[in-house]
Amino acid sequence: ISLVIGAGLPKNTICTTINKVCASGMKSVMLASQMIQGGGLQSPTDALIAGGMESMSNIPHYIPSMRSGTALGNSQIIDGVIHDGLWDIYNNQ
Repeated sequence: ISLVIGAGLPKNTICTTINKVCASGMKSVMLASQMIQGGGLQSPTDALIAGGMESMSNIPHYIPSMRSGTALGNSQIIDGVIHDGLWDIYNNQ
């Protein structure tokens, strides 16, 4: 919905969220295309907006100890893709 609001569209605009990690943008375009081909639009003036917002290749690595400083020794580096994007917090895997 943040994309819809940012585009200046009304808050009651119908939206669908697709969670396919990197493939969500492509999946949204495929679904929009299928809806157009299947005659799913109500009138010729209807429109569909499709696209993706994520960019997993730009997620950084985290070094939590750098905030407070590391006096001596090694620091842990955490992969942001796994930590924020792919880790199942409910099953810890």
